[in-house]
Amino acid sequence: MDWKSVSSSFHVLPASDVLAMRRMARHQDVRNRLDWLRSEEPPLALLFVSHRWETLEHPDPSGRQLRAIQDFLGRLCTCVEALLVSKEERLKLVPSLAYEGPLQAAEVARRMFGFGPFGDSPAGLGSRKARALVSAAFEKRRCDDGSFREWLTTRIGLWLDYTCMPQRPLSPEEEPEFRRSLGALDELVASAIVVALRQAGDDYAVRGWCASEFFLASERSFARGLFVDIDRLEKCEAVALSPAPAPAGAPEAVSAVMQEAYANDLAAFRRACEEWSSFQGPLAQATPADAWSAYRSLQGSGFYTSEQDPNPFRRALEAIRSLETTLVETWLLSAEPRTVDLGKMVGDCLARHGLHCSESADLVYLGFLLSCHGWVDAFKPLFQDCLKAYLARAVVGAHQTAEDAPPILRVRLTPLDAEVRALLSQVEPCSAATWHSRLSTGPSTRERAVVDQVRRALEANPPQFAIESAVRS
Repeated sequence: MDWKSVSSSFHVLPASDVLAMRRMARHQDVRNRLDWLRSEEPPLALLFVSHRWETLEHPDPSGRQLRAIQDFLGRLCTCVEALLVSKEERLKLVPSLAYEGPLQAAEVARRMFGFGPFGDSPAGLGSRKARALVSAAFEKRRCDDGSFREWLTTRIGLWLDYTCMPQRPLSPEEEPEFRRSLGALDELVASAIVVALRQAGDDYAVRGWCASEFFLASERSFARGLFVDIDRLEKCEAVALSPAPAPAGAPEAVSAVMQEAYANDLAAFRRACEEWSSFQGPLAQATPADAWSAYRSLQGSGFYTSEQDPNPFRRALEAIRSLETTLVETWLLSAEPRTVDLGKMVGDCLARHGLHCSESADLVYLGFLLSCHGWVDAFKPLFQDCLKAYLARAVVGAHQTAEDAPPILRVRLTPLDAEVRALLSQVEPCSAATWHSRLSTGPSTRERAVVDQVRRALEANPPQFAIESAVRS
């Protein structure tokens, strides 16, 4: 989504309004009172706050999460200023990046200015324009105490679900907007910088909404999404460095490779922090070191089992792969037509991989939304059509009654032509796992010709399906 599309489809808050809040406000209570960002003024950065709701009625009754957001926004403004001044002034503002809050805020500031592998957020103003605009505003306002920060907070956009999206119960006028927002939520997430709020012992990684938001934001890169540990932020503590990996039962050579990778990532993180502290001129005129990516690499998924993995989207990723593999078996490799309740299949798959929602309809919705971003292109039309059909019938985002149970979504899957199935049998072993791997990650040299033939056949004649019903059970 570009900014014009985002602003026409979603309500986006300026950071200045978030800083003025005393409590997370329900959208309907403030919809006509807040000054939402307009299409003619693209923000310097668009932040999507991903967080665990504390109760079904209100996401943040204690106000702790809102205070953390406000703290982070303040640190972001400080880091933007720090990038624009020389070493002595920079270290007065931000002495070190090795602390919770400054590390993540500096990364957002870097992306705002277009630095690093993730400095290309499509909904922002654009790095060169942003850098020029911010630099000019800073020079104009730097001598007027607080003026630059006041201006900056009006140019940073923030999307917070409870305040920016209609909440149930919905009026008849609000229902279409709510469903349109759910249908485009993945595009919004991919257009923003996701900042996830985490707490010690939380269950963020197993909550369907949280894990899905982090997966959709990642574009399959472990370091793209940001997270902030509220406990460490409040105490101004150093960021947590994962211990060196010691995989139980791994061969000595494998363990040695992991240890070496960890040592290299740790050295890269320390070098980046040192560059922040030692570079003489304004870092905005150079290329600020990428401390965040090095920090996240220390927690690489290759070091952990699924249950221990600090990567919040690991379960979502594995659920999508499992669902696609099931469809390879029941659809692409089958000679018989099948009729399946794909909604139940999707919801059951996410649940098997340890993802939970307070309501079953939400889990099915998230399963369809995630699957639209899977690896097998031939399945995407199916999931996109099912997502639309499901949203037209299901009650998502509400505490449900018996009458609001997820609808049955029956889909008839038509077998592939015999010629294509014959091509599939030429790869050994001809299994669902093998073909999911070939269609998602690519073939070996020996199999390339036949796999390319199958891909061309699926593109020329996509697998056929028909949604037979989307009715209440």
